[in-house]
Parts: sequence; C-alpha cells; structure tokens
Amino acid sequence: MPTGNKGVWSTQYHVPGGPSSMVKQFHLAGYGHKDYNHVQFPIPYCYCDSVCPLVLLIVHQVCLYYQMGTQVRIVTHFATSQHFPAIREIDITNRRVLVQRAAHQITKSCAPDLLDQLRVVGAELQAKRFYLDGCHARNWMWLPGSGPGETLRVVAIDGELYSQTEYWFAHFLVSRMDMKNVGIIPLPGCHRCYHWFDGPRLSMKQVLEGRSSWPSADTAYKNRSRTYACLPTFAASGGRHALDLRDAEVFELYDRKALQASNNLCQLAAGGYLLHHRPYGACSLAVLEGDDLK
Repeated sequence: MPTGNKGVWSTQYHVPGGPSSMVKQFHLAGYGHKDYNHVQFPIPYCYCDSVCPLVLLIVHQVCLYYQMGTQVRIVTHFATSQHFPAIREIDITNRRVLVQRAAHQITKSCAPDLLDQLRVVGAELQAKRFYLDGCHARNWMWLPGSGPGETLRVVAIDGELYSQTEYWFAHFLVSRMDMKNVGIIPLPGCHRCYHWFDGPRLSMKQVLEGRSSWPSADTAYKNRSRTYACLPTFAASGGRHALDLRDAEVFELYDRKALQASNNLCQLAAGGYLLHHRPYGACSLAVLEGDDLK
C-alpha cells in the first residue's frame, strides 16, 4: 500500500514485512500525477488527463529519463556514500526501484553536525563531478547514524544527478520555460546541491536556521513563520555570525531570492497568470533588512 508519499514523478509503497525498504514507482505522464501547474509553463493548459499537451509529455519523459538515470548513477558512483539511501534493486523496464526507507522527517529532528554532513555530500559530488538538483528540504530525510556517536545522518531521497553539461542545459531550459522561477540557489555546505527558486517551498537553509517565513503583502502569507528542530542548535552555535563567508552568502542570497520570487508571483497573478493558484495580494517591493537578515 502507498506510504502516503506521492510526488510528481513517483509514488512510494511499503514492502510487506520489510519496514526498512520501500518501492519507488516512477510513472508516465498522466499516471499518478496530472496537474503540472507547479511549473508555470507558457501554455494555457497544464494538465495531463484525457488530453495531455505535447510539451508536457516531452518534459515529463526527459525528467523521467534523468530520474531513472540518477538511480543508476547512485549505484555506480555513490554506493558507499552515507548520504544516499541504499538502492537494492532497479527495474528499468518497469521504472521501479527497491530502496532503503528513510522515515524521519528533516524538520522533526536535528543533528548538531548537519552543516558538516552537507559539506561531505558536496565533497562527494565534487569528487565525481556531479551536481544534485531538486534539493529543497522535502527531498532530504534522516536515517539513524551508522558510526560510533552518530545519532542521525541526512540522506537525499530525491533529486537528479547531473553532469556539468547537463547542469548547464537544465539551467538554460528551466530558466526559459518556467515563468515562476527566479533562479537557482545552492545549499549551505553543499554548493553542488541546489534547487530552483519558484515559490515558498521549504529550503535546507531554513531547516538549518530552524525557522522559515515568506516575504509577501498577501495576508495569507504575511508573517506566516514557522520554527523547526534545529532552531536552538543553530542559535547555540552562534547563528549566522558563526557561518563561514561562503555559507553566509548563501543565507543572504536565499533572503533576496525569496523577496524576488514573492514579487514575481504577485506580478504574474496581476498579469492573469497563475490561474489555477490562489490569488496573491499586492506586491511588496521592500528590501529585507534588520531581523529578517539575522
């Protein structure tokens, strides 16, 4: 039966009698996932049901190719990594993977060395010359630590592994097709891990900092802040003042991209786009400062 984790590209299923494993079933366009409005393609119809626009079929097939290719690359290049779930079986024909199950949500617990663990991920990617795309917080989870004194280790449960050329191509393609997207942002610690910035999805920067908010004049979003498990750990370590220069720049870049994305969504809504999304309020062009940047 499904675990309840149903995404754009796959659905996860429990393995009977095997709580440490799950089946990840990747599906074709229109199967399991039909609404593509999470990406603002410049087309009037973004659903795959009785009718599926050709551009959605092509995009989904390309993404599916890289999703399955990533599973093969994990087995080939990262089989000994502690930060990818172990892949036990791959069925390319049926687009199915038997993979180690990570059951602990990234926001519910915190490891004091989370930033250092992300640096290890970055070093592993650098050594193999890969980039990891799709690194927003919901694509990371915790597994129990495997070494002495280790309590938790972070694992990437989703995302695409790209070569340098593929990374450039994906950047070129997405930046021109998705009107909601305002660019990419790397993760603190892992600068070869990144995600697209197209709205208020939770980031690993926010998980590390232990809090999140979204700059918007929309009353439904304004001041909608949350806290997470790493808040006391981050504060005890010295907060942003204790970050090295490169990670501090990532934190500030995130704050500015959040404001840019918020304004972009407002302007798209005002121009008649985002028709299948809740309406946004007036755009706010204020500059983040003071407590918002601490």
